[in-house]
Amino acid sequence: DTLALRAAVGLNPIAVGALTMHPGAGITGMAAAERRIITGGDVGEHAINPLAPATGEGVYASQIAVPMVLSRAGKPETLVGVINLFTVGRREFSEDETTFLQTVAGELAIGIENARLYSRTDARLQRKIAELGTMQRVSHTIASTLDLEDVLRLIAEQAVSLFNVEAAAIFRFSGRDGSTTEPLTIGYRVDRARDVVDAPGRDEVIREVMETNAARSVDMDYLDGSGRLFCLPLRSAREPFGALCLRMPSEAELPEDQLGLLQAFSDAATMAIENATLYEETRRGLEVASALLQEMHHRVRNNLQTVAALLSIQLRHHESAPWASHLREATSRVQAIAAVHDLLSDESRLGGTTVDVIARHAADEAFGTLTPPGLSVRFDIPKSDVMVPSKQATILALLINELVANAVKHGFQGRDRGIISITAVE
Repeated sequence: DTLALRAAVGLNPIAVGALTMHPGAGITGMAAAERRIITGGDVGEHAINPLAPATGEGVYASQIAVPMVLSRAGKPETLVGVINLFTVGRREFSEDETTFLQTVAGELAIGIENARLYSRTDARLQRKIAELGTMQRVSHTIASTLDLEDVLRLIAEQAVSLFNVEAAAIFRFSGRDGSTTEPLTIGYRVDRARDVVDAPGRDEVIREVMETNAARSVDMDYLDGSGRLFCLPLRSAREPFGALCLRMPSEAELPEDQLGLLQAFSDAATMAIENATLYEETRRGLEVASALLQEMHHRVRNNLQTVAALLSIQLRHHESAPWASHLREATSRVQAIAAVHDLLSDESRLGGTTVDVIARHAADEAFGTLTPPGLSVRFDIPKSDVMVPSKQATILALLINELVANAVKHGFQGRDRGIISITAVE
């Protein structure tokens, strides 16, 4: 241990914080080493007191050094420091004075020790606050993406940064059900890769961590030296995902407060992985449903067009039949419905489309089927922002088809041209 000058009155200020000495050196060191009061009637001539010129203590004739010893029940005495008093004139200290100084030194020892404890507690509290703040930022960073590969990368990177370890890797199981009998693969690794001597042994440790749902720390031999591997499970409420493994120097151990922080980090990481996995599964499910729905609309359209074609063939052979007009209207309706399914087979319109798009397709089909020769009709269909869900698109197409059929049949008698306007208003 080393004694350091921490405060002084009457000595050179530049020596405070700069002057150090070992116990046993000088009057102060002797008092510290022997845990007893040492006095020097003549400081300059005292055999055990080499003067320290930097302190300016050469102007003093006498000195008394009183050790500050902390006594606690059931524990050994602890030397906190030494308090020194100097006098300009030569002086002997009485027994009452030394007893008083000894009492003062004991009280000071308690006060200094309490201050040290408070300082350490405050430092731990500040460190804990800083760790929690870091943990909050780390959790926010990990949760900032729903891409599973990005989540794994961020978890490994933040683990290295937060716990100051040599490297981090996420080991996961290759199958979909998370069974611990499946081969292990590395989901993501941060920092230099080091090949282990016993890879099956490492994998067995990771499997044990997953099966017991408990962290484990083991010494591990690598091809270029030894190290310590700390693995903790990444397991959601649904299934095991894998394990986060931290590589540390040989025989290193994480302190207890770091273990608590690591568990909180693991919980946040597992939640982020679960969210990303659910998002990925939902996205794939939507892609499959979208493809099936597109295929359904495509097939319905083809079947309706086939029906419309058969009706058109029948109509061409019986143009003058009394029921031909009814057949023509039926053909127009089927074609209008087919046009809607043709629209909805487009991936961008699976959820629906605007009124103007449906109106143009339905009007074109109706005009091509129902307009008699010699009649010129122009359609005025302004662009619309009114959306129609896919469930209502077929009904709207049939309605527009009927309106166009009535306009052509009843609105243009005695005329050879005209305009049909279709406007949607919310």
